[in-house]
Amino acid sequence: MDGDADYHFGFQVSVLGTDTASRRRVVDSVLRSKHVTVLERASADEVSQVVALYDDAGTLLQIELVEVPTEGRHASAAKYLCQGSTVMVVAIEASAPVSDWEAAASHCSSDCAVIVAITSSNAPTETMISEARHWAQSRSFQCLQLGFEDVLTVVVATAAELIPNPPDPSALVGTHIRLGALVESDEVFREALVVNTGLEA
Repeated sequence: MDGDADYHFGFQVSVLGTDTASRRRVVDSVLRSKHVTVLERASADEVSQVVALYDDAGTLLQIELVEVPTEGRHASAAKYLCQGSTVMVVAIEASAPVSDWEAAASHCSSDCAVIVAITSSNAPTETMISEARHWAQSRSFQCLQLGFEDVLTVVVATAAELIPNPPDPSALVGTHIRLGALVESDEVFREALVVNTGLEA
């Protein structure tokens, strides 16, 4: 999927989880931001994709959200659907058994930033939240509780850490972050391209 709007940087965020409602709550929380404009939506066989434009203080980020089921017949395709992700968000239901959390996390790539988003259909107990946080931290995953911490803010901050300043293209290798037309036409970027590669932009 490709939105038509120009942007500075683009990247994919995969939202994984064995619970459809949890995944949907994470995606909806991102799209509710007043700084997000939805450009395109598509859905097929329970896998939904949304391309959105996020205005981060003047820097336009094109974010492709891919909702990836990890249960049942979708389990074998989950890693394939997540290929090219810069950030993965594992949506876990606080009241679900740990085996569900493990099943979703097993599809995470080792070369990708992982954020665990704790969701709940009902008010979770402090014990549930504590256990979920401990589980995430034991795997060195960032962790947040939906409704108390903003998923979009954490996702953008995580991706931003991977973007060099000036945006040297060679430093983006392996991050799956795309350069948009607004960066490619920028004089600072063009100078960095010449300095670091010897090629004319």
